[in-house]
Amino acid sequence: MKSRLSRILLSILILSLALHTFSLPAQAQSEPNESQAEIENVPLEFFERHQRHAETGERRDAIPPSPEVIAKTMAQVESFNCASVEDVSILECEALVALYGSTNGAGWYRKDNWLEDTKVSSWFGVTVDTGVIEINLSYNQLSGSIPAELDNLSNLQILWLGYNQLTGSIPAELGHLSNLEFLALENNQLTGGIPAELGYLSKLEVLFLFENFLTGSIPTTLGNLFNLEILYLSDNQLTGDIPAILGNLSNLWVLLLDSNQLTGSIPAELGKLDNLLGLLLSGNQLTGSIPPALGNLDNLEGLLLSGNQLTGSIPAELSNLSKLQELYLSQNQLTGSIPEELGQLTNLRYLRLNENAFEGDVPNNLVNLIYLCESFDQNNGCEYAENGLDLGYNRLNVPVEEPLASFLEIKDPDWYKTQAVKATIPGESGGIIQSRDGLIKIEIPAGAYVGEMTFHFIPHSVPGHPLRVLTEAHNYFEFIAYLDGEVVSEFNLPLTITINYTDQQIEPVLEEDLNLYHWKKDQSVWNDAISACPGGEYARNPEENWLSLPLCELGEFALAGGPLNVYLPLIRR
Repeated sequence: MKSRLSRILLSILILSLALHTFSLPAQAQSEPNESQAEIENVPLEFFERHQRHAETGERRDAIPPSPEVIAKTMAQVESFNCASVEDVSILECEALVALYGSTNGAGWYRKDNWLEDTKVSSWFGVTVDTGVIEINLSYNQLSGSIPAELDNLSNLQILWLGYNQLTGSIPAELGHLSNLEFLALENNQLTGGIPAELGYLSKLEVLFLFENFLTGSIPTTLGNLFNLEILYLSDNQLTGDIPAILGNLSNLWVLLLDSNQLTGSIPAELGKLDNLLGLLLSGNQLTGSIPPALGNLDNLEGLLLSGNQLTGSIPAELSNLSKLQELYLSQNQLTGSIPEELGQLTNLRYLRLNENAFEGDVPNNLVNLIYLCESFDQNNGCEYAENGLDLGYNRLNVPVEEPLASFLEIKDPDWYKTQAVKATIPGESGGIIQSRDGLIKIEIPAGAYVGEMTFHFIPHSVPGHPLRVLTEAHNYFEFIAYLDGEVVSEFNLPLTITINYTDQQIEPVLEEDLNLYHWKKDQSVWNDAISACPGGEYARNPEENWLSLPLCELGEFALAGGPLNVYLPLIRR
C-alpha cells in the first residue's frame, strides 16, 4: 500500500516543477490546484494521473512504436537542418534532434513544432533562456532510449521524461550536465544500474528514478549531492546496502528507497538528516535492529519500515519524533514489548505494528493517541477507509481494564482475534487450546506426553512458504510445543484439531477438497497433515462448516485446497 506521505510527495513534485522551484514548501501537505496548473501551463490531468498512480500502483507495459512511426521519425530527423535554428546553438539543437529520433518523436502524444519551427523555444516541452534550460516531456508516449547526446545541453536545469515507455540504460553522460537541478525519469522501463556519474551533479535538488527496473547497488557517489532535497528510488530491483554516506545529505527532506531488494542494516548515519520529512524503506530485505539514532530526526512525519526482516525491539528513542504522523513497522521480526514511550507520539494518524512477535501488555498510554484514524477522513489526514492502528498477528495480552480496552476496540476492532495463544498443559491431564477467534480448537489427550508442556498457537496472515499448486483458504498458523526448553513435534498419542471456517474464507475450494497441510522443512514441501498419522482420517461437517483430524506432528500449517484440475471447471459446467 502506498502511504499518504507518498501521495503528498507526488503532488509536491509536480507543483515544484510547475513553479520552477524545488525548495521545501512551507506546508508539505499543500495540494496543487487547478488554477496553479493553468497558470504554469501544466495540464491538470498530470496531477490527476500522478495521484491515481500513487493510489493504485498501476504500471504500464511498454508498447513498441509501429514501423510507420519509426520510418516517419527517421525521415523527419534526416530532413531537419539545425543550421537553420535561430535561438540555440547547433550542438544543442542536435541534442534535441537526437532525443526526438531515439524516442520515436513521430509517435509522441504532443510534438508541437518539433523539427518544424526554426525557434526551439516553440517546441513543445522545451524552454529556452540562455540555451535550453528545461525539457518536460513527461506523459508524452516517448518510446526508445535516452540519447547520450543530451550531455551537450550544458545549460539544462530541468529534465523530466517520467511516465513514458523509455527502455535501455540511463546514460552516464547525464552526469556532465553540471547545471541540472531536477532529473526525473520515473515510471519507465529503464534497466541497468544507476550511473555513478550522477554523483557529479553538484546542483541537483531532485532525483526521481522510481518505478523502473533498475538493478545493482545505490552508488555511494550520490552522497556527494549536497544540494539534494528529494531522492526517490522506490519500486526498482536495487540490491546491496543502503550507503551510510547518504547521511551526509544535510538538505535532504525525503528519502524513498522502498520496494527494492536492499539488504544489510539501516545505517545509523541516517539519523543525521535533520531536515528529513519522510523516510520510506519498506518492502526490502533489511536486517538488524532499528537504529535509535532515527529518534534524532526532529522533523520526521513518516517512518515506513514495513516488510523487512528487522529484529530486536522498538527503540524508545522514536518517541522523540514529535511530528510523526505515520509509523509503519509491520511485517518484520520485531520482538519485546511495545514501548510505553510510543504514547507520546500524539500526532500519529497511522501506527502499524502488525505481523511481528511483540508480546506482553499493550501500554495504557496508547490512549493518548487520539488522532489515530478510525476510517476515511481527509480533513484529519486519514486517507484510507480503514483504521490507523493495527496490532494484529502478535503475541500481545488482551486488556480488560478501561479505558484501554474500549480505546483499542474503537481504533483497531477485533485486533485481539489474531493474537497468539500460549498455554502450559500437564501431560497427565491433557487439555484444550483454542484460538482467540474461536475458530480453531486443539485437544490434547491425557498421556500424550510426560511432564508439563508449553504450547504456542501463532496465527499468520499469509503462509510462510509458497503454496504453489495448492489453493489458499486463508487460514495459516504455527502450532509449536516446548518441553524443558526443547522443541517437541511428536507425541505418544495424536492430538485432535478442529477447524471452523466460512464459505467466503475457503472460496473457490470445494469443502470435500479442503485439507490441512503441514510444512515439511526437510523436504521443503507442503504435505497433507493427515499423512503423519497412520490410519488417520478427516471428519467433516459441510453443513456446519468444520473439519477435524488427528495431529501427529507440529510446526507450520495452512488450510488449503488440493491441486486444481485445469479441466474441472469445464466438467462442472
